[in-house]
Amino acid sequence: MTMKTALFTGKSLIRNIQGYFTEPKKYANLIFWCVFLFLFLIFGTRHLLDSDEGVILNGAWHIYSGKRLYLDIFEYIPPAGFYIVYFAWKIFGVSYWSAKLTGLLALAAALAGINKISGYYLNNLWRYIPGLLYVISALSWSLINHNIYNIAFVVWSIYYFLKGLATRKMHDFALSGLLAAFAVLTLQQKGLVLILALASYLLINVFIRKTLKLSPLICFLAASIIPILLLATFWPASLLYQVLVVYPLIFYPGNNMVNFGLLLFFLIILILYVFLLEKNKRAAEPLIWIQFFLLAQTIPRADSFHLLLVIFPLHILTALTAENFANLKLHAKMQVAGFTSIIICLIIAYNVLSFVQFPPFSSLTGSRAFNAVLNECAAARNIYAGPFLPGLYFEARKTNALPYSQVHLLSERQLAEAAVIIATARPECAAMNYDLVKKFNYRKNAIDNFIQSNYTLVYKEGSFELYKLDSSL
Repeated sequence: MTMKTALFTGKSLIRNIQGYFTEPKKYANLIFWCVFLFLFLIFGTRHLLDSDEGVILNGAWHIYSGKRLYLDIFEYIPPAGFYIVYFAWKIFGVSYWSAKLTGLLALAAALAGINKISGYYLNNLWRYIPGLLYVISALSWSLINHNIYNIAFVVWSIYYFLKGLATRKMHDFALSGLLAAFAVLTLQQKGLVLILALASYLLINVFIRKTLKLSPLICFLAASIIPILLLATFWPASLLYQVLVVYPLIFYPGNNMVNFGLLLFFLIILILYVFLLEKNKRAAEPLIWIQFFLLAQTIPRADSFHLLLVIFPLHILTALTAENFANLKLHAKMQVAGFTSIIICLIIAYNVLSFVQFPPFSSLTGSRAFNAVLNECAAARNIYAGPFLPGLYFEARKTNALPYSQVHLLSERQLAEAAVIIATARPECAAMNYDLVKKFNYRKNAIDNFIQSNYTLVYKEGSFELYKLDSSL
């Protein structure tokens, strides 16, 4: 390279760097992804004993250890999330960070889809506002989580659905249905509600408005059903029905219900946008319809995490309203500004509360409680971590003495069965944290009674307790 070429290259580099700040529209996409990467290099560095992450880590770890999902170990969520982590471990090796990478990639895929959807409705820099709000919301989320894998498929299914409505091309509807099916394979109720939302919108336009032919509906439904039916080639259909349909319907909602105040707040905002977007009503209608269903599917547990996870259409509608802010009447401007401010404050408060308790770079390896488990249970092959500490099995590289990883959600019959199993297996160690299940109205049972009667407390820190089997037994 000559001196002149090198000088020219250097000047071009400087101009490009300057352009990032002086021409943000031109480099908005690059800036957006740099912000995403920067934020998660800082805030995505926590390695905690997180029960929400533990569900997937535990399932994937036991599959990796040779156990059979739904046959040797009981889970009530679909298999895709477990196998995403399982195959990541097969490729990159067993570690917390290789598992977390799958969640980060799923979140990035969801953000890319949100930006694509925003591009249908918003111009210039406005199209990045919904994605930015979503990034900030996600800073403290548990990334190794079936909800995170699910939302990536949900977003892209919606994208191809909206694209199909615009292009009328059958392959877009088929892709939307296929991605909705994968959403079912990561989290059944959310995927099924998504299929219901998109299929019902097509039904209305086919049979009532008569603006669409029947073929888009057929393509969508056929593509959404086939992958789900393929599950029956790996597990008995009757077993899948029991663990993925009957059990969640009967036992999950009653143990997980929370106050609906926040859900009602977002529904009120959605209704407000129906009136404020009168001029863009036809274009925004599919998004409003989909958002209603996404909010409705949070009813079993309408907490901050599950709601913030699904309100990306609301972020797009907010940006669309803000883009036309100057044309709104004064009372409408005050409503939009007020609601938007509340949403932003909620997002910030959600993250602040999380990071005050567990700052960035927090690590499980520095935990005295975790080190106590490693030291006291070094010789144990099986342990029991309950009522809801499923991640401990993976972190300690031990297997569960029970087939159940979430004792707080078991039926009376399953609890009785688990009590017999643990009395027979007599695992050397039992790690307990009852504070984690207070929100589920957990009541102590025969398993807890067996541990209290036959184990000795060897370590306690806060609400965490570690027991060892009495040497005399």
